[in-house]
Amino acid sequence: MAQILIIDDDPVIRSVVEHVLQQDGHDVRAASNGEQGIHLLRETPTDLVLLDVVMPHLNGLEVCRRIRSDPYLADMPCIFLTSKDRPDDVASGLDTGADDYVSKAALAVELPARVRAVLRRMGQDALGNSRSSFVEMGQVKLHRTQPLLRVAGATVHLTPIEHRLLYRLIQQPGQPISTDQLLEDVWEYYPGTGDPKTVRVTVTRLRNKLRDEIGLGSLIKTVRGRGYMLA
Repeated sequence: MAQILIIDDDPVIRSVVEHVLQQDGHDVRAASNGEQGIHLLRETPTDLVLLDVVMPHLNGLEVCRRIRSDPYLADMPCIFLTSKDRPDDVASGLDTGADDYVSKAALAVELPARVRAVLRRMGQDALGNSRSSFVEMGQVKLHRTQPLLRVAGATVHLTPIEHRLLYRLIQQPGQPISTDQLLEDVWEYYPGTGDPKTVRVTVTRLRNKLRDEIGLGSLIKTVRGRGYMLA
């Protein structure tokens, strides 16, 4: 059972989410605005946050930014709840560091599976092992379990999904991995599902981070028609 926080100003959506996830065995708490949600995150144990994008005062995008910039909350998995009539919310949410998104129109069908997938990924990332803590490719060193990347002595702090993406790519250095395969392996979508935009936005955000922090924006290479690889 996971401790999940839903932050949404719509009481109907909060009620639906609580019902759906409680049926799946989770303990669900709710906040009606971003300020209240941030307070609850800092005061009570939480395993995952569900965020509405459009809220008064402090919207979901700003809540996610604050989570990612808080050293005590930065690793918190975040899933955005999006509306079909606001497709740009997907790109905006991923760009702020969200791990995934679910359409409000498909909460009952998709939300439990997406929550389980994100929690499973976080559980796997927390497992220790007896091997070296880092997997290496030249000067690039990626921590196996923590969202840390080291290049020539410099350290980059990653979001959980950025870490998962790099970990998958570093397993096949110099070999392109298709967008569909990344959606399956990194985001754990079923074959043929998932939006390629999810991968594109995450790759773009990660490239920008690597460029700005360590001057290595070219680490992830696009291979036209084949996917992405580390080079």
